[in-house]
Amino acid sequence: MKTKILIALLGLAFFSCSDSSKKDITARKRILNSDTKYYPSKYCPYCYLGVISDPNEIVSFLNDSSDLESKGIGLEGRYSERYAQFERLSEIASDTTLLRLTHHSNSKIRVYAMWALIEKNRSLALKELPRFKNDNSTVIYYSSDTKSPMPVSLLVAGRFEPSETKIKYVDSSGFLKIKVF
Repeated sequence: MKTKILIALLGLAFFSCSDSSKKDITARKRILNSDTKYYPSKYCPYCYLGVISDPNEIVSFLNDSSDLESKGIGLEGRYSERYAQFERLSEIASDTTLLRLTHHSNSKIRVYAMWALIEKNRSLALKELPRFKNDNSTVIYYSSDTKSPMPVSLLVAGRFEPSETKIKYVDSSGFLKIKVF
């Protein structure tokens, strides 16, 4: 009798997975069985990104706030999900799509789109840089264990070499201004 009760309890424990763990297992199987050329481990623990091929889907994930994250956040330098989304967007979006996204209403998406454009087509990004010099909007930037408001203009200009952009950083009245020649 004790053996039957023990077997019943073990069976109940085994088959009582929560819905979220079932979805997680299903998502992993979908990724591992997919025909895409992307390796599931590239974005892990955010493996779901590897099977997304529509840049608009990535933008919908990113369009939740104006919080911009670097690759590693927190004291432990945890791989950021938002940065993983940016990396995937950078891979799958065309130059035309990225250029369109540099005009997005969400400042975080404008920055990520410009960063991706800098990686993919630097000359096109350089042509867009003067438009960003007057972008006074800010995002909350998370890098390592630091959280601070940062101007979009600085985050975009910071991805270029000063020699290639002829940028001067001018401090006037306590605010950082970017001057592009």
